[in-house]
Amino acid sequence: MLSFLSLVQNVAPAERKSSGCCFTDGNLYLAGYQPNKKTPSINGIGGHIEEGETELQAAIRETIEELFEIHPVPPTVLKEIRTNIPPREVHTNHSYTIHVYTFEDLEHMLRRIQAYNLQSKVYQKFPTSIGDLVFKRNISNCRKAEITHLAVLPFVDHAKENPLISPYLLSDIRFLKMQKQKQKQTNLYM
Repeated sequence: MLSFLSLVQNVAPAERKSSGCCFTDGNLYLAGYQPNKKTPSINGIGGHIEEGETELQAAIRETIEELFEIHPVPPTVLKEIRTNIPPREVHTNHSYTIHVYTFEDLEHMLRRIQAYNLQSKVYQKFPTSIGDLVFKRNISNCRKAEITHLAVLPFVDHAKENPLISPYLLSDIRFLKMQKQKQKQTNLYM
């Protein structure tokens, strides 16, 4: 999910490396509910970088695994997405790298992935829109899914003590908002 530092708390800080995708229009962003965590919460999409992977490869692989419960993700699909749909921005928040995409990019990814005729455990028909992705998700056949439910949340500050939203996701959202503000200020002076 957006920040997977909670998954790697027992790893030495120098070894913590995770990466994920943030899908947003600047006002809303996609997140997922992870009920099987030590502390169930809403989080972003992403996870550990495996040996030999780049941050972008890991972010795309984790996104496909978590959104569709497809394991393993075929290398041709990873290359297709990585090559044809680059992130709009890339930011690092501590040891977590966030690859920022638009909702249009997400729908483009959905159509490209669908073309490979992969079978998802959480969708009867492969989604090609954000509406289908969020509302037609069916976990009845896959109760062990890492993400059970998807949500589109407002890009606002949530209370730190909100028990439903991961503190790591809150940190990432604040970080991305600061980056956006810095970009606006830089653009004013150009």
